[in-house]
Amino acid sequence: MNKTLSNIRISPTNVIKEKIINLESRGKKIIRLDTIETNFKTPQNVKDATIKAILDNQTKYTTYSGILELKETVCRMLYDKYKLSYNASSNCLISCGSKHALFNSIFTLTDAGDEVLIIAPYWETYIEQVKIAGGVPIIIETQESNNFEPTEEELLNAINPNTKTIIINSPSNPTGRVYSKKTLEIIARVSKNSDLCIISDETMANFTYGGHVHIPIATLSKDAFERTLTIGSVSKDYSMSGFRIGFVCGNADTVRTMSMLQAQVTANPVSFSQIAAIEAWSGDQKPLFEMRSEFYKRKSLLEKGLQNMSGIRNVLGQGAVFLFPNISSYFGKMIAGKPIHCSQDFCDVLLENGIAIVPGNYFGEMYIENVRFSYSCATTEEITKAIGMIKSLLQ
Repeated sequence: MNKTLSNIRISPTNVIKEKIINLESRGKKIIRLDTIETNFKTPQNVKDATIKAILDNQTKYTTYSGILELKETVCRMLYDKYKLSYNASSNCLISCGSKHALFNSIFTLTDAGDEVLIIAPYWETYIEQVKIAGGVPIIIETQESNNFEPTEEELLNAINPNTKTIIINSPSNPTGRVYSKKTLEIIARVSKNSDLCIISDETMANFTYGGHVHIPIATLSKDAFERTLTIGSVSKDYSMSGFRIGFVCGNADTVRTMSMLQAQVTANPVSFSQIAAIEAWSGDQKPLFEMRSEFYKRKSLLEKGLQNMSGIRNVLGQGAVFLFPNISSYFGKMIAGKPIHCSQDFCDVLLENGIAIVPGNYFGEMYIENVRFSYSCATTEEITKAIGMIKSLLQ
């Protein structure tokens, strides 16, 4: 057995999923404020393009790095939105989802013993993929008082000669925060001075609210552009998580090496899924706009409901589909007859009463005072019901 893999953890969110399955099998109705999966249907134009591709027998191998037309679509999208200029043939790799793009990036940039900076709170996959690549994840614990954004001092204190890469994620899972331009400039400057590669997970870039704007770090300077790998996918934007199409754009030499890795591991992404992604990114964008509008309604409803509960603070989100409030005022108290000492206890009580959310320590050990709410899957009616249920439990 590979010793490296013996140290890999199962995703802690799977524990919640198993509990939900068990409760639902006993007839318990659960309001899902835990999952990142959306409850929107894949747009009809994308379904039609997929079916046509299959009927046209576009079901064979493609080039390992993805078909040129899809790469051109991705590069055109990034230029139209952000004025990022990539060559489709040499600077873009199509992958089997953004998680695969992330793995390609980490595995390509990491030698045994290399240190990779991961900004907490974080998506747990970052940690495990760095370990699989033989690297050492170094956690930068950001503070709630600084909106969970890293300071220059925090970054510099984490860097040594073994540090090679930094992973950033904005809009953030789990905090729902959108990094400010000032923070991104700090990350770019520190990365330049310390010669770090940047992996930028921008899979939720289309979901920002209330005047907050997503800024790709690669747009800040020529140097930032050259040292950044930018990652995205169709999964959340178009409710296409099962299609498994993502991308990574960046330095030509790095992309070429990632393509060689992908050729030996998965070969090409699914052929007809690539056709579907072309339609998603280049076709009618109305479904995306409607989804973003609905998410904003859900976010506003959930925020207002939680703000009216005196013991819950730091509620407001800026992007993605998450809120990451602080619930520590309930520590040492009883809720529904159960003692609350940490966010896990709080979440367990809510789940027993029909509401699923995620403990903050799943995204970094220090975040035991926070919980993650997701509004990607629950309807406004379900959110309204959940708010009433939580309010009753906390009284």
